[in-house]
Amino acid sequence: MASVTVADDIFTSSEIPFDDAWEGDPRFLLLTEDREGAAAALHAAGNRFSTIDEEGRELAAWELTSAETYTPNFVSDVVLLPEGPMIWADTKGGFSHAMGQAMLDVLVAELDARGVDAQIGRPPVEYDHSAPTWTPPPTAPGSRHEAGTVTKSWYIGRTVASTTTTGRHYDEHVWRTSDGRWIPQRTSAERFDEPPIELIEALREEPRSAELGEVNGLLLPDDDSDRGAMPPASIRQRST
Repeated sequence: MASVTVADDIFTSSEIPFDDAWEGDPRFLLLTEDREGAAAALHAAGNRFSTIDEEGRELAAWELTSAETYTPNFVSDVVLLPEGPMIWADTKGGFSHAMGQAMLDVLVAELDARGVDAQIGRPPVEYDHSAPTWTPPPTAPGSRHEAGTVTKSWYIGRTVASTTTTGRHYDEHVWRTSDGRWIPQRTSAERFDEPPIELIEALREEPRSAELGEVNGLLLPDDDSDRGAMPPASIRQRST
C-alpha cells in the first residue's frame, strides 16, 4: 500500500455563504520522488473528476447527459511544475465539501493502485502556463476497429426522454425500421446508402408527443460500436 499524506490546507476556507462549500476550484499538487507514476495517477483521477457531482457521487456515463446535477465544467491536463505534477478542475469558483472529498478519495485510490508514495498539496493559483503537460503513453495496439475497416450507413433516429425506476432522467435513442417501427437496436434498423432526406422531412411533419426528439438522419457504423452508455437494464424503462 502506498504512503499518501494530505496537506491540512488542501482546500481553502470558504467565503461562500453555505456551510457545505469551499471557495475556489479544487487543485492538487503531488510532492513525490515518482513523478511519472504520480502524473499517471493524476491523469486517471482527472478522468474521474469530470464525473463527480456536488453530492460526491461518481456518475455513470449515461448520467452525465442529465442537467439534474452539477459536475466540473473542465478538468485540466496534468501540468508538470518544478515542485511536481498538478491538476485542477474548473468549478466556477466554488465546490461542495462532498465533491472535494470525493475527488481527494479518487486521487488517493489512484496513487495507491500504482504504489506511488506522495504528499497531496495545493498548488498556487497562479503558475507558469508555459509549463509542459504530461502526455500519457500511447494506447496499446490491437484496437477493436482498425483504420479503414468500419463500414457506415445512414440511419433514421430520434431520442425518447426516459426515466429510470430510481427517478433519474436520460435520453434513449431509437431507430426506424423498414416497416415504420422504432427500436433501440440500430443493427436491426433500416439502412440507407444516401441520406434519406425526403423521408426524414416527411417524418418531421408527423405529430409527436413531448418526450420524442426530432427525427434526424445520421451516418453511423453498422456494428453499433458507438452506442452510448445506457442505464443498467434493472432500472431502465422507456417513457410511454
